[in-house]
Amino acid sequence: MKVFFDTNIFSASRSYEKVVSRGTIQWGDIELQTEEHSLQRKNSEDPEHQALIDIGVYGRSGNFSAHRTQSIMLETFPQSRTAKNTDADALRGIEVETHPDIIDLSCFRSFTFADDLMKIKRSMTEAIGLVKSLKQKNLEEVFQALKIEKTFDEFSDSVGKVANIAKKFDEKHWPDAFHYISADHNGGDIFLTCDRKFVNFIRDTVKYEISCVALLPTELLEKLKTSTH
Repeated sequence: MKVFFDTNIFSASRSYEKVVSRGTIQWGDIELQTEEHSLQRKNSEDPEHQALIDIGVYGRSGNFSAHRTQSIMLETFPQSRTAKNTDADALRGIEVETHPDIIDLSCFRSFTFADDLMKIKRSMTEAIGLVKSLKQKNLEEVFQALKIEKTFDEFSDSVGKVANIAKKFDEKHWPDAFHYISADHNGGDIFLTCDRKFVNFIRDTVKYEISCVALLPTELLEKLKTSTH
């Protein structure tokens, strides 16, 4: 089972609080005060965040493979990585493979690792808007200028899928929808997200159906429990 993580999965899995343990040690006649700093997982009342703890257990047991797309990696870069692979990280020890997006949005709008999450989201939205407005003649010019390692038909098909989500989805959902179809493009079975509004929008509003299924952590956890018993 190929599970692609949305950006919010990484932030939710690394919710932590600092712990300070104090003690004393005796060195001859001298008593020394000691402090040990560590991280522990912060308790959350959100069931989606809590479900990630058990999902992490299944992942470390090899019940699914973990993946992300290039744009997800870009989005998570500015976030704090303090808790990554510590005891506070629900998904610690799980190797996450990175894949290219369905198209490289940086061809249409520049991105930098120094940008914060909101700037990256805005840049993605602008780039998807440009893709949506491309005419066939412009598409051929873009393909020739970029020297993409795809056939024109493959490139045209990918651009068409991005333009399609721009037409079907509200603009505020474009970046998430782009992550979603990029997961599908890379053979993902599941797109895992904590964004219930986005999942409901897919299922109930646009009724958008592709091979990759968007699930919340609680839903994936139930699926894992069923498939392993």
